[in-house]
Amino acid sequence: MGDQPTRPTPPRIRNALLVLVIQVVYSVAVGLLILADIAVRIDHHQEVGLVPGVLIGISVILAAALALCAVFMRKRFDDARSAVFLVESLAIPAGLAVLLLTGMGLGALPGLMLPIAVMFSLRGDEADQWFDR
Repeated sequence: MGDQPTRPTPPRIRNALLVLVIQVVYSVAVGLLILADIAVRIDHHQEVGLVPGVLIGISVILAAALALCAVFMRKRFDDARSAVFLVESLAIPAGLAVLLLTGMGLGALPGLMLPIAVMFSLRGDEADQWFDR
């Protein structure tokens, strides 16, 4: 179930793991940027709605889930790839929400592009062989 790999990690899997780590850092950064925006709004006595707080929660939950997926994927757990696809399929609408509901503009595009890159990397014969052992 969680055996250590006996052969080197294929390049596509390494790429997916790297992008997952980048995505975790990005999700935490997005949460911190939204938190900073909330602090500025409060300092200027502006009203802060519920949406920014929800987006912070989503960013933190996504970061934690993606970090776990990366660990499980590296250990080659049987269902790791399915878990990655599930979390990434939830990350795309979250990235779209950040794009549309915050003032981040083009800075929110990685939230849409990184999940697609991970899912693309985990498709194909090479990934099938890696996870099937």
